[in-house]
Amino acid sequence: MAALIHAVTEMHRHSIIFILLTFLSAMIGPARPVMAGDLDGDYVADGADADGHGYSGVVRIQSLGGAEAVLWKLDNAGAYKGLGLTVDGVLGVAYGPATAQFGVVVYKINGGTLDGQWTLPKYASGPAGREVLEGSPALDGEYRITLGENPDGTTNYAGKVRLQRQGDVYAFAWFTPGPNPSAVGIGVRQGDVIAVAYGGSIDHLGVVAYRINGDLLEGVWSGGKTRLGRETLSRKP
Repeated sequence: MAALIHAVTEMHRHSIIFILLTFLSAMIGPARPVMAGDLDGDYVADGADADGHGYSGVVRIQSLGGAEAVLWKLDNAGAYKGLGLTVDGVLGVAYGPATAQFGVVVYKINGGTLDGQWTLPKYASGPAGREVLEGSPALDGEYRITLGENPDGTTNYAGKVRLQRQGDVYAFAWFTPGPNPSAVGIGVRQGDVIAVAYGGSIDHLGVVAYRINGDLLEGVWSGGKTRLGRETLSRKP
């Protein structure tokens, strides 16, 4: 009988805890997704390249309506422009020098499915396109494009993507369709998200994936090397 009373008491206690947690969850609500303009502002950059050489500078992020413009001015006189999209709490940014032409695609990983959003500068003020890839969960090999949707929302494309891991980065090649690549890219992974910079060539292109943590953006990046640099952005008051 004592054991039964103890068990009932424990059930009652856990029920109260469950009710309190449910109430608090309802009060707090689910985490709000990052909206256009949420990241706007100036940031202090503190980073290190793949060889461990430190650097600093300032970064400005500004919403373009659909995508984010990201501009770096580093203390070593380096200046870069970037185009970014946010997926699942990660801001993925393709970047390059002022004359570079490129796009960005950011995939959410779910096993062998990569569900991505992509854009180019000419589409940056509106909705992104969508691309879903199906292949190996090892993130290596050939992937079929099961959905290729252009930003206009009315035209689709098909084909395949070849993905190859090279050290800490990922090489991409799109065939949409045809025997020759229609685009190539370089990607970095942040948790279950891969951010990719792509274009006709990856020369002079780089990519960074920032995990958004309030006013702090914690990123990994590559400018072509197979090892990652790191960069943290802290929002200026």
